[in-house]
Amino acid sequence: MCDLCGQYVTLTDGEQQTRYFRHSAYETSKDCPERTFGPGYTPKATPGAHELPIRLADISSFSLELGMLLVPPELLRRQSQQYFSIFPQNASGKSYRYTFERLRDDSITYVSIGAEPAERYRVECSSDLRVYWPEQVFGISVSGGRLFHEADRKMLPGDADVQIGKRYYYLCTSKLHVQISGVSYKLLSEKAIGYRTWRIYEILPTALTEDAAKFFLERHYRLTDAPTAITPIWPLHTQSPFVIKHSGNELYFHICGGSGISGSVFPESNTNTYFCRNETATSVLRVLPLGRQQMISAGRGAKTLDYLYFWKEKLQNTTQRANVTVFDWKGETYTADPHKIPEKGILQLQEAFDGTIEVWKREKLLEKRSLPAEKWCSWRIWFTRKQLEYGKGSILSGNTLPETVYRVVSRLSDGPRRDSVCKYSTMDA
Repeated sequence: MCDLCGQYVTLTDGEQQTRYFRHSAYETSKDCPERTFGPGYTPKATPGAHELPIRLADISSFSLELGMLLVPPELLRRQSQQYFSIFPQNASGKSYRYTFERLRDDSITYVSIGAEPAERYRVECSSDLRVYWPEQVFGISVSGGRLFHEADRKMLPGDADVQIGKRYYYLCTSKLHVQISGVSYKLLSEKAIGYRTWRIYEILPTALTEDAAKFFLERHYRLTDAPTAITPIWPLHTQSPFVIKHSGNELYFHICGGSGISGSVFPESNTNTYFCRNETATSVLRVLPLGRQQMISAGRGAKTLDYLYFWKEKLQNTTQRANVTVFDWKGETYTADPHKIPEKGILQLQEAFDGTIEVWKREKLLEKRSLPAEKWCSWRIWFTRKQLEYGKGSILSGNTLPETVYRVVSRLSDGPRRDSVCKYSTMDA
């Protein structure tokens, strides 16, 4: 497989004992740089070489959305043309035009590109915006289909890594009907669009087998247990999809992935690469930015698989403090004396973020439950003397304590047993 385009190649030429490298003539795309510049050519990642993310907005309607990267507001205001257009290629769908007013000023903006998958999408905008919005975005191939992450429903670019144990959606026109060793799948929905029938499967790679690797290679993906990823290390920053805002003078980030993965920076800046000992294809990259904005990408050759924009600006925003809302057994806001056991010994909890409930006794963790965000009706904590004697119940948001923590403490003394619900306020960081 060619590292530049992810397509099949031939490495032998009959009886000749010489080096040989040739692309298959049956590939749909002929855009590989090796075809144009010849063997031995090693391209570099350039601005606009990245692909905008495509998201599967709805499984039943097959509607798709294109993610427009965050552009500096001052750059948008300087444009005489205050809109951009998207044209699906090789599809019967209409074109789409959006004004800059639709764009979010703090994160990526997803706009509709219809319900009929197209093999490519052309983005028409000012040349000043090409660093952020490439002219062409590869879409869904009719012959091979495309994979989407199940968690965020974003499409994987060609030659991307597929991780064992992760679930994916597979949008395609083909029908899967044979058993594949190391891969489980099930049909979720199908829909006739034009003269084709599109299908969405849920796919789970379970093991690294020959059949599983071949299944994903045929669709131009690589099965691995170490997918390509960029992780910011320093400085402190705020993060939104694809955009990192910081106020530091140097950047450190970790790059991991399979063979052939390397990091690139744009504009070109002073960099130092530190390879991680006892680990393959992992490194730490130090960058001294020359300007306010810096693009960091990771990929194979000219194929960008992951990227981040680093913006240098004064950080005035702070993370929202975690907060727990407490309800009684009736579902009403708990306003009683926090030093008394609530009626029927029940507290219902609601968090703004995913969290956990921990029950402790004598410094030992007895129970740990998940507390999904905004789903207080699903969880109840029963405070009983037997369960929490000399113990406590704590609520955590992520890995941090929220604004208020309710603890239940039962203790024995010379007098009668005293039960109490104690309310503690956390300190600002």
